[in-house]
Amino acid sequence: ATPVASFTSTAPACTGMPVDFTNTGTVVGVTWAWNFGSGAAPATSTVQNPTGIVYSTSGIKTVTLTTTNLTTGCTSTYTTTINIYQTPTVSFVSSAPQCQGSQVNFTNAGSTGLGWTYAWTFGSAAVPATSTAENPSGIIYTTAGTHTVTLTISSSNCSATTTQTISINPTPVASFTSTAPECTGLPVVFTNTGDTMGVTYNWSFGSGANPATSSSQDTTVIYSTAGPHTVTLISSIGTCVDTFSQVITIHQTPMVSFTSNAPQCAGSPVNFTNTGSTGSSWSYSWNLGTGATPANSSAENPSGVTYANGGVVYVTFTISDQNCTNTFIDSITINSAPVADAGKDTVICNNTTVQIGSAPVAGNTYSWFPSSTLSSSTIANPVASPIAPSTIYIVTVTNANGCTSQDSVVVSMLAPLSALAGADGEICRNDSMQIGAGLITGQNYMWSPAAGLTSTTSPNPIASPTATTTYTLSVTGPGCGPVTDEVTVTVHQLPLADAGPND
Repeated sequence: ATPVASFTSTAPACTGMPVDFTNTGTVVGVTWAWNFGSGAAPATSTVQNPTGIVYSTSGIKTVTLTTTNLTTGCTSTYTTTINIYQTPTVSFVSSAPQCQGSQVNFTNAGSTGLGWTYAWTFGSAAVPATSTAENPSGIIYTTAGTHTVTLTISSSNCSATTTQTISINPTPVASFTSTAPECTGLPVVFTNTGDTMGVTYNWSFGSGANPATSSSQDTTVIYSTAGPHTVTLISSIGTCVDTFSQVITIHQTPMVSFTSNAPQCAGSPVNFTNTGSTGSSWSYSWNLGTGATPANSSAENPSGVTYANGGVVYVTFTISDQNCTNTFIDSITINSAPVADAGKDTVICNNTTVQIGSAPVAGNTYSWFPSSTLSSSTIANPVASPIAPSTIYIVTVTNANGCTSQDSVVVSMLAPLSALAGADGEICRNDSMQIGAGLITGQNYMWSPAAGLTSTTSPNPIASPTATTTYTLSVTGPGCGPVTDEVTVTVHQLPLADAGPND
């Protein structure tokens, strides 16, 4: 008996992939001798149904099965060819590790050429997530960490896949805010609003900045020059960096200073001159200090300011525009005016004198006007001998600083006292007569004796004495001695009239 040799297989297959063979011939009382052809592992086999035969090379493979009858020794051989396709080799390299947000490039290091297709999967947070290019480039990862990348190379028959893990280093986000716009000379605060964990900072604040650079997270800077300034923050973690730039505006702070014609005397005009920033774009505000008239001014160069009292006065000057303000405070000296005291107004008697003025003050000089009726026109308290009914004396006092003050006093001189008791007269008993004369303003009158008078203080009382009486009138004035005069009123007694007894 001759056995039947026959088989089937799972071919065609790809290199590196297992091929299984199934005997379809005689299965009883026979042996099997398999030869799988070139590149097969194993190359031969004696099992009925060999499996897992792997070919390392592609191409047409001749497979032979010889079946032998154990009893008769008769054999049968079956030969056929199978097709083994080439399985691609798969590997790749990349430019990783890279920084988050930076481009990663991938290069196929496996099978290449026509007939192959490529399928890439770049893992989480990749942009783009996939690609069919052989060597994709410009892949960006939005998150840091490890990312699994898969490459599959395929033909119409075979494919192979490899997986590789790449590292993406964290890239910090650089960002900041500031308190700008601000004025020159005033602090600008820069605050980092980007990433902070493990970040190093490199600030560049532009021209006119103090400090010009910084490595702190937050920084305060003062600018000495106005205009736009470009500020740059570079945040880095290792070799990964991010840069953020912003243009800020710094306005010009005005220069503030002034001069004046002080020291001046109290009451004398003080003029102020702005020596700082000038021009129509600035506004000006003056606080001229204690006792100033006016107290405030918005003029650039106020003038004619007077001060009521002497001493040190602090003046505040502010220059501003819609953006910036600056203030300067300085002191000026106002010299005190001397105290001028001409004395109190007074009334004196005719042809008398009076001392006017006050006690002298060391260092002061005095000048009186008019001087013709004074004992001296250059002393503090001269004696006045006026000749007019009313005289105004004016004193000018000058101190060591050259400051002057004036005061005046009125000296009124009374007219001469006039005592007119009137002419002597005669009356009958029980009659009366008026004595004295008319009233003279400023005179005081006193009559004695009082008997028979209607008033002792009237300049012209009615006298009704019962007997002949001499009346004395005494006239006085403010500060003036008495002047007297007499008048005699002769009283004639009534005659006796006796008509006799009634009859």
